[in-house]
Amino acid sequence: NRRILRNRREKLIEAEQLDRTKRILNIINYEQDQYELNAIASMERLLLSLQRAKLDDAILIPLTIQLFQAIIDPWALLETLKIGQEIQATDKTIKEYEELYDLISYEDWDDQVTYLWSKAKKVLDPEFLQQAIKSAEEWYELGDSDNNRLLCLIKLLEDKHSANPNDKFILFAGYPQIASYLFDILSKYFGQQSISRFYSGLHEDLTIERKIKENEVRKFEKQKKIWLLVCDETGGEGRNFQFATEIIHYDIPLHVAKIEQRIGRLDRLGRKSLDVVSNFIVPKGSKEEAWLNCLSQGIGIFDQSISGLEFALRDVELNIVRNFLSDDDQILWNMPLAIKNRVREERSLDESQNQIDEASFERTRAEKFRRVQSLVEKDRDLEKTFKEYFSAVSSKGSIKYHSHDDYLEGIIEFHPEDVRQIHLDLLDKSKSIIGTFRREIAQNIPELKFFSVGNDLFDAICKSLFIESMGRTYAIECIADSVNQCIAI
Repeated sequence: NRRILRNRREKLIEAEQLDRTKRILNIINYEQDQYELNAIASMERLLLSLQRAKLDDAILIPLTIQLFQAIIDPWALLETLKIGQEIQATDKTIKEYEELYDLISYEDWDDQVTYLWSKAKKVLDPEFLQQAIKSAEEWYELGDSDNNRLLCLIKLLEDKHSANPNDKFILFAGYPQIASYLFDILSKYFGQQSISRFYSGLHEDLTIERKIKENEVRKFEKQKKIWLLVCDETGGEGRNFQFATEIIHYDIPLHVAKIEQRIGRLDRLGRKSLDVVSNFIVPKGSKEEAWLNCLSQGIGIFDQSISGLEFALRDVELNIVRNFLSDDDQILWNMPLAIKNRVREERSLDESQNQIDEASFERTRAEKFRRVQSLVEKDRDLEKTFKEYFSAVSSKGSIKYHSHDDYLEGIIEFHPEDVRQIHLDLLDKSKSIIGTFRREIAQNIPELKFFSVGNDLFDAICKSLFIESMGRTYAIECIADSVNQCIAI
């Protein structure tokens, strides 16, 4: 539970056993040209027409989120609008695209946007769509040399790198294919040898893509000449980038959880620097900047972690999205005070729950610790279970056994490079790892790895259990008019 982990961290900070990380917001404004302003205004008029036509919020909200994030780039906006032009209206309903819209993967993105447009098409006024496409085309025809947001990013990177050549930066661009586009553009400016990449679409085979990503991360961390990592949202999911210096956000997702995930890649235990700087490139006085103001002054995401509160604040997030559809921009700018009060209420509830968590933890932890630590068979049970799971997700021959003069068994060699069925969050999977699960052996042969909490391989395997479907048990509810028996597998 992320709330428990966050509150334990707070306890360590209060006990002065851990230093508090300071989150810092740095806003880089740029002036929009008339073409960009026209394109965004046309897109807003399109969405307002859908709202007035009583398009269901289940469709309007996710479509609004997609289009407002697409305005970071003329190509992204144009391509998203063209899907609406080409698709036909449908009565078909796909609930996951409506209810779980913020959890859709990059592989399913096209299908989701196509579905949203197909539902919107029933009430869509084609004139508003045509005008939005025309304005986006005029903006797109200007080319990269007149893309003010892109030029602002390039200048920011030039200034940052020239001031501190040894610093490393992570650039997030969450909208599909924009990270790839930025990698190509920035490689021309700074040289491909200076940049690593971590985004969806690097290879059609997902297993090969994972290997490419891991290799890119390893180069980013280890090679001094590589100072920039370009990511999409897959770079914000469970990665450890605490060695990086700062984050640069090319876009601002209309999802609080995604922004927290991005910042959380650097705001982690073990970080040497106590500052986590988030640089945001936004048009001055825009609705994007108003949303950033809600994040900063209302939610307080740049003051401290909100991990564990994201779902409780979901209605706040939805109200912000609805206010994006208002003709009056000031409504968004006036929201932070109400949001701040709501966050304060949620934190109070969170603290009350934390006291219950702590009380429960204190009653049981000593007994459990003594029981687990004192039983040799527990080590053997863990060893057996770990080996079975590792074998299930790896190719044949991924585990080897070693003997010692004093120990005929209990020394095991794992080959992470043979893992096939899951993503293993391990920086270097090319080297085999020799160690033991048994405390006695670990104490008497110090050069062996001890496979327990804190060991990289052990932690990576445990982490996979919460991310991958492999190894999980699922419950399925079946509803029928008349059922005499039910068989569940």
